Amino acid sequence: MLNSTNPPKIKENLDEARSFTVLEALYQKRLAKVVKCDGAIIDYDLAKHFRARSINVATLDLLRTELEALAHNPRACIVSGAVADEINR
Repeated sequence: MLNSTNPPKIKENLDEARSFTVLEALYQKRLAKVVKCDGAIIDYDLAKHFRARSINVATLDLLRTELEALAHNPRACIVSGAVADEINR
């Protein structure tokens, strides 16, 4: 059982490096919703074309660094797994 006196243990180092893919939508398409000051929400675009780059992450700090770098880019996202070799990058 988890509570504030018994927090979950988080391993700082992963057992092995994990592969992730950073996708960036082309043609100014958004991969994130936009929430305006008045509360209105603009849905994400239906992106079909992406630029992809693979990254290997061995620690949670490195994953956090990658996520922080993407946090303010509505055209980018990160997905688990590496890009297949036959994909045209």
